[in-house]
Amino acid sequence: MKKITGEWLSSAKDDLKVIIRAIDDESLTHQVAFHSQQAIEKSLKAIIEEYEIEFIRTHSLETLITKTNSYIESPRAHSPWQATGLASIKYKIPIWGSKIPRSLLRGSSITG
Repeated sequence: MKKITGEWLSSAKDDLKVIIRAIDDESLTHQVAFHSQQAIEKSLKAIIEEYEIEFIRTHSLETLITKTNSYIESPRAHSPWQATGLASIKYKIPIWGSKIPRSLLRGSSITG
């Protein structure tokens, strides 16, 4: 693994640690969502670096998934959003007027 890949993955792991600590505090739901997006974004950027895919400056998970799709083995899904478990999440959290449904968070492997 390249050093830069490891750095991206280490940073993504830090986001996962924040999620694990905050998941049961409903007042931090927005932080759980934010760090979830960050962990996925950083993991996808690690793939881009590792496989020397053309790097692009973006925070769009959809764009990053499209770029890395051929390098990722994922369960069958109808869309990239379903493959990441974020089928209902389309906007960054600060502009949301409501909390994320806990059902989106509970089924993930990061919650134990």
